Amino acid sequence: MSAALLAAVGPVDGLRALDVACGHGRMTRELARRGADVVGVDISAALIAKARAAEQERPLEIRYVHEDIASPERLPLTDFDLVVCNIDDLDAALDTISGALRPGGCFVASLLHPCFPAPVTSPARGRRVDGITTRAGGSRTARCPACAAR
Repeated sequence: MSAALLAAVGPVDGLRALDVACGHGRMTRELARRGADVVGVDISAALIAKARAAEQERPLEIRYVHEDIASPERLPLTDFDLVVCNIDDLDAALDTISGALRPGGCFVASLLHPCFPAPVTSPARGRRVDGITTRAGGSRTARCPACAAR
């Protein structure tokens, strides 16, 4: 999972990145080690506490935010070059994610398992976000045009 997501992301040195549903910060820390300026956000207080503990033990200048990505009014995040996430339902998060990216920014997502597709009535099916058509289910890895241009 991490290797495929990192391969899809490509070089991140010097980019401002947002890790959505960052959990305990494994991907967040890897992006920071690769040179990104990273903010991690997660709904789980326990996981954010673990991420902050790791940051305190080995600082990489990561900011961790305990919040629900589907609540953009409480999460004023903007102007990112890259947004990554590893969550199983993007419906509620897509609006916030697209608002967090600067024009021409890149959004990379990893859906954990094809057995857990979004419902047939999902409003995210076929929705275009900066030239990318979202599709529920399956396990495809694709690069968006902004990422491919880097």
